[in-house]
Amino acid sequence: MQDARYKAFISSRQLVTMYEQLQMDDRAKKVLACGKAYSFYVCHDCGEFCYLQEFRCDDRLCALCARARVSRLLESYGKALKDLKGARMVTVSMRSRPQGELKLAVKELWNAFTRLRHRKLWEQVRGSIVSLEITWNDTDRTWHPHLHILVDSGFIVWQGLRDAWHEVTLGEGKAVFIQKCKAGWERELIKYITKVGKLLKCPAAFREFLEFARGRRFIRTYGTLYNCAAEREETSSQVTCKGCGSIMHLEKSCVRVEEVFGMRGVGAYAKKRVQSSPSSFGGAGPHDILDPRLAQDGGFQGSLPAKKGAGCPGMAG
Repeated sequence: MQDARYKAFISSRQLVTMYEQLQMDDRAKKVLACGKAYSFYVCHDCGEFCYLQEFRCDDRLCALCARARVSRLLESYGKALKDLKGARMVTVSMRSRPQGELKLAVKELWNAFTRLRHRKLWEQVRGSIVSLEITWNDTDRTWHPHLHILVDSGFIVWQGLRDAWHEVTLGEGKAVFIQKCKAGWERELIKYITKVGKLLKCPAAFREFLEFARGRRFIRTYGTLYNCAAEREETSSQVTCKGCGSIMHLEKSCVRVEEVFGMRGVGAYAKKRVQSSPSSFGGAGPHDILDPRLAQDGGFQGSLPAKKGAGCPGMAG
């Protein structure tokens, strides 16, 4: 988790540079502040600790916020996805389109999918969740939008689906894949956030995507899975230990990102804190800066030496 979060942090810094280059100073400032400070929490019962991000910019292209968004979506769709039996993942795409044609390419892709849903082959599909993913090829300077479709259905013949997709796209359908859902498939379904790395090399493409994405939905639901996202429960300002379920205590706020990502690893501050005060933690109580949602969206977890008599192990970070 540390490596992935660190890469996301570096990506967000690169995003700041692009926003500054495009003179989008307000967005640059928000992304720059994202993930710069963390609150350090410790469970007094089992030794579990975690770092929770104190501020999120909620920018669509921020890699740090994208991770939190995926967690929220998994929570929203979790129950409906777990109840599915024999679900399959279908991926369809059309030919790549040159820079300047992203809006048209996505419109044609959704229109083709609508026509596919009215084909006889699709009658056996009871419900579906469809996510749009957009990739940019910096070498060819082309867009490649495609759809990841979770289908609740019986057996689908690949050749029949391939032929139907070829027809509804007027011959422009270039790829059709069907696979059974395996471990982690739900993340594949909702990882629709565009991979920013390649976009950062082309300011014109970057701006085109921003203009296209404004106010657009990237996930659609149909049939038995229509509007299946559960309402998110209100969260408490308290942080619950994932190891034993106890309330965690705030040890320190405004921990610099350099400490969290230090050469000594994610647990650097935690280990230093325990060494300086091995028998007590001196919890600080609620923290008015921390957004309660962040406890649900994840952070950095790890385990400290448990107090004597504590029987619940922490979760390794």
